[in-house]
Amino acid sequence: MNPYLSIIAASRNDDHGGDPLIRTQIFINNFARQCEKYRLPAELILVDWNPVPGRPGLAGVLQLPAEATFCSARIITVPAVLHQRFKYADRVQFFQMIAKNVAIRRARGRFVLATNIDIIFSDELMQFIARQQLDATKMYRVDRYDIQPGLSPTLTLDETLDYAWSNPVRSNHRFEPRELVNHLYGKTTFKRHCQPDLAACKKIKGLAVVSDDGVWSVQSHKDTPLGKLHTNACGDFTLLSHEGWAAVTGYPEFEAFSFHIDSFGLAAAHYAGFSEVALLPPCVCFHIEHSLGSGWTPEGEKKLFDRLKEKEILNPDWHVLLPLLEGMRKAGKTSALNGPGWGLAEFTLPEASLLPGKLSPAPVEPQPFPEPGALAVGALLPDFDLDRVTLWEDRRRSPTDRLNRTIEELRDALAKTEGYVREIDKDRVNQIKALQQYEADMQQTVGFLHAVEKDSADRLDSIHFYQEKLKQAYADHDHNVAYIEKIHAEIAAHVKVSAEKDAIIASLNDQLRAATARAAAGP
Repeated sequence: MNPYLSIIAASRNDDHGGDPLIRTQIFINNFARQCEKYRLPAELILVDWNPVPGRPGLAGVLQLPAEATFCSARIITVPAVLHQRFKYADRVQFFQMIAKNVAIRRARGRFVLATNIDIIFSDELMQFIARQQLDATKMYRVDRYDIQPGLSPTLTLDETLDYAWSNPVRSNHRFEPRELVNHLYGKTTFKRHCQPDLAACKKIKGLAVVSDDGVWSVQSHKDTPLGKLHTNACGDFTLLSHEGWAAVTGYPEFEAFSFHIDSFGLAAAHYAGFSEVALLPPCVCFHIEHSLGSGWTPEGEKKLFDRLKEKEILNPDWHVLLPLLEGMRKAGKTSALNGPGWGLAEFTLPEASLLPGKLSPAPVEPQPFPEPGALAVGALLPDFDLDRVTLWEDRRRSPTDRLNRTIEELRDALAKTEGYVREIDKDRVNQIKALQQYEADMQQTVGFLHAVEKDSADRLDSIHFYQEKLKQAYADHDHNVAYIEKIHAEIAAHVKVSAEKDAIIASLNDQLRAATARAAAGP
C-alpha cells in the first residue's frame, strides 16, 4: 500500500548520547505498533550517515516488530566516501540535517515528518494523524516532553506510554506570546491536557486557537511574526506535505553542527506560505533523555558548546541566519538556499529494508561504493556558504558598522516617531471635531427631551380634565337611572289604578244590564 506518512530520521551505529541503538529500537517499535493500532499506512526511513568502520550498519542491528504490517522501514546509507567530500568532514562525523534531506528527498508518503531516533509519539497524536485529514497547505508542530531514560524495547506500547507520561524531566512548549503560554500551561511543567478559553484566546493577536473535532491547536497566518512561531525543539517534529518540503528544498545544507538549522527550515516553510498548526497536549512527542553534551539541553549547553569550540566545529549562530530570514519576510516569500541536487539527489544510494521480527544480515562497514567523480555532494548555493555568511555578519557587527547601523536605525526611528506624532495631531483634530459634533447632538437631544417633557405635561392635564368629565358622566348616569326607576314606579301605580277603574266600570255595566232586563219583564 502507498504510505500516507513518511517518518524520517538519521543516525549511525556509534555511541552518540549513550545506547543509541536501544533508543532507536524503542522509537521503531512504538511507531510501528501505533500504525497497527490506528491502521495508518506509513513508512519509516532511517539514514545511516557515514557508517562507523568495523561495525555493521543500522540495517544489521535494527528490526521492525513482528506484528508490523501497516509500517514498512528502510535504511538509506550515505557512505563514508561521500561524507568525506563535505567541508569539515574531518571534524563533523554526522551532518544530521543533510542526512534528513536525503530521506525527505526519497520519501514516498504524501506527508513527511522529520524527527529523531529517540522520540515516542503520544497515542492522541498518532490518532489525529491516522484520520488522514492533514492539510497539505499547513505545517504541523507539537510540544516535546523530555522524559527520564529507563525504557526498554521489550515493553509494550501501553507500558511505554504509561512510563513516558509518568517520568517527566522538562517540557519544550512554545516561547511566545507569553500571555498565551501562561493561559495554556500556567505553572504546570508537564501539562497532560490543554483546555483553552476561547474568549481569552481571541484577545491574542497574530494567532488563532482552534478545535478540530476535540483536538486543540494554535494556528498562525502568513503575517505572524517569526518570534510567535513554535520553534522550540522543532527538529524533533516538523510535518509538511511532500510538496511543502520540495518548495523549501528541505533544510539548508550548511556543513556545520545542526544547531538552529531546524528552526531555519521551519521559518522558511512559514514564509513559503505553509502556516503553522501547533497541536496542543495531549498531542505531544516524548524525547528520551540521554547523556549531557551530546545534544542541547539547558543543563548540557555549556558542555556542548565547549566541545564544538574545542573541535573548531562551525555552529550556525542565530545572528548569522536571521538576516536571511528577514530578507524572506520583506520579500513575502521563501528563498531556496539549496540547489536542485539537495538531499544527494544525483546519487543512487544503498538501501536495505528492515524485516519484521528479525535482523537482516549486514556486513561490517565500510562497503564498496564508487567514487563520486565530479559530482558535487553539497547542494548549498555559494552565496549562502556558512563561512562566507558568518564572516560577512561578523564584519557587519564591527564597532564602526554597528555605530553606522545604530545611526540609521535612530534616523528610521525618528522618522517613524515624526509620522506617529503627525498621526496623533491629525487624530486629535478629528477627536475635537467629533467632540464638537457630540456636544451639538447632545444639545439637540436635550431640546428634544424638553419638548417631550412639555408635551407630557399637556397630555397629563388633558387626562385629568377628561377624568373629571368621566366622573360627572358617571354621576349623571346614576341620577338618570334613579329618575327612570321612579318614573317606572309611577307608571306601574297609574296602570294599577286604571285597572281598578276598568273593573268598577265593568261591574256597573253588568248591574245596569241586569236592571234593564228586569224592568222589561214587568211586575
